[in-house]
Amino acid sequence: MSKTIDAQLRELHMAIEGTLENPAIMSKLSKFGYTQKVLQEGSALVKEVKRLRTWQDEGYGMQKSATQQFQSARKEAHATYMRHLSIVRLDLDPQSEYWDVLKIKGPRKQTISGWLGQVTAFYDNIGRVQDILDKHGITEAEVAQAKAMIEAIDAYQVRQSKGKSERQQASVESRKALKAMQKWRSDFFYIARHALQDNKQQLEALGQVV
Repeated sequence: MSKTIDAQLRELHMAIEGTLENPAIMSKLSKFGYTQKVLQEGSALVKEVKRLRTWQDEGYGMQKSATQQFQSARKEAHATYMRHLSIVRLDLDPQSEYWDVLKIKGPRKQTISGWLGQVTAFYDNIGRVQDILDKHGITEAEVAQAKAMIEAIDAYQVRQSKGKSERQQASVESRKALKAMQKWRSDFFYIARHALQDNKQQLEALGQVV
């Protein structure tokens, strides 16, 4: 069974450190081009793969968190919106132009963009039917809170998109870095097994089972 990426990273890190700290191993491998500079380049590849995998996890975490917050906020905002909408629909003159301004005709849209368009238009223009709000005891504070929830939903959606974008970008870069690290690792261990074949202890010091 092939080793996990974490196992590969740890194995290579330990082997590089073991080489740098052992003059005898260092002397043998340097003859095959694995100088201190080249080994540090390998170490840098390990660090880069780790960094990109962390970035990828952070992007996923941001997207997941924002999605959960978005769904929760939308559910709460929709409940408030539908209560206000029902009240306005009930009391508003059927011939009033505000039916179009408030976008309260017909069913509520199911898409996020469509729903946000209806809700935003409603609360941006709800002051036009202040008499209805007053009649039913809908305060300015209650309306302000509803507007704040809509703004929060917008912010969560932006954060959700940012998390998705960063996760995708990190995934692309991570795959490239991983491929480079694995190529370096394969070449290094191939040379190490050849250069240290007469000394099993030195091979074992690099984590290679003899």
